[in-house]
Parts: sequence; C-alpha cells; structure tokens
Amino acid sequence: MVRPKRRRTRCTAQATGTPQITDNTTITGPTTYVGGACAALPAGTGTALVERGTCAFQVKLDNITAAGYTAGIVFQNVRPDCLGQVSMLASGTIPDGVTSGCSA
Repeated sequence: MVRPKRRRTRCTAQATGTPQITDNTTITGPTTYVGGACAALPAGTGTALVERGTCAFQVKLDNITAAGYTAGIVFQNVRPDCLGQVSMLASGTIPDGVTSGCSA
C-alpha cells in the first residue's frame, strides 16, 4: 500500500510591536538555541532560537534583547491546527516571529 505524502508548510506570525520582517530584511550572525528564554540569558549575538510555551512572548523578547541578540525566532512542534490562535503580543526593537511546521 502506498501512502500519500503529507505536505508540510511553514506557518508564521510576527510579534505585533516589533520591526516587520519583509523580503528586504537581512538578519545576519549565528543562530543560537536558547531554550524557553523565560529567564535571563547569557550574552549572545545574532538570532535567538526560542522554544514556545511556559512564559509570555514579551518575557522571551525582553530576555533575548537584554542578552544582546538582534533577532528572535520562536518555534513550536508540528500541530495539525498550525498557528490557528497564535497572537504574539510583544513589543521591542528587534524582529521577532514565531514559526511552526504544519501538516496539510
């Protein structure tokens, strides 16, 4: 029996009060996994890769900004409903968004 291939798409949302990421946005530097970012982080540069959950997006953004990161990506596990009810209520001076793998 041949099973049909599941198509995976990426669903993204952006924090409401941060610089918008467009086709012309350039984000450089290393990407560092920082866990949940719910507490103060060691100094870093580049993009913080942050796991979704446990604390508010604003707390995550404040912590990665204070640590010196210039961008943040929040991720979550693959879910069938993707980002159906995600609203990133956070404000800051660096680009910050959330991404999820979605099954379709």
